[in-house]
Amino acid sequence: MMESAGIAFKAIESVSASVRAFCKFLSANDSGETGAHQSGILVSKRALRMLFDKDAKELDHIEKRRVKIRWQDDFETESTFTYYESKGELRITSFGRGFPFLNKEDTGALFVFTEQDREHYCGFFLFTDDDINSFLDAFRLSPTETNDLIAKEKERNISETHSEYIEIQGFINSITVNYKTVFPDSYTMSRVAREIENKVESLLL
Repeated sequence: MMESAGIAFKAIESVSASVRAFCKFLSANDSGETGAHQSGILVSKRALRMLFDKDAKELDHIEKRRVKIRWQDDFETESTFTYYESKGELRITSFGRGFPFLNKEDTGALFVFTEQDREHYCGFFLFTDDDINSFLDAFRLSPTETNDLIAKEKERNISETHSEYIEIQGFINSITVNYKTVFPDSYTMSRVAREIENKVESLLL
């Protein structure tokens, strides 16, 4: 599995390159913590067109569609989009045996789902506060604006935020290599901060 430090970056990249994208915090029902019989990740009906090519009134009582989903930019499943007319629910189901997520301890994780094309999708689970905040900040989202499609207008300034994230992450990674015994002093931290700001500005010109 990919290390946590890179998951938010990959999720941001996937959203930026997608046709459509959706995110939500996993509920106890999604993760199975409630013991509910219904399996799968519940998706808001506002994302219907991301999953199906029809409006709700055109779907069968139970409609299914098979797609390929790449998880954490690491492994792939052939999963199912399912619509239940009786409940008015959309769910992503069929993850295969040994799927490492959707356990009760995953309740509260941020689920990011992107449509790359009509047959290929990507899914990410963000668990740490740092990863979740990095993702939400990149798209100017508040936690209350999740469980919805990520609107294109939310992507304004994404290049700046994305570039800053790359540069900062690179410096953090370098600390483990170049400062194994002594953490960088305040002068070094200030110098690097100025260098990152100047580099990001030059990339956006």
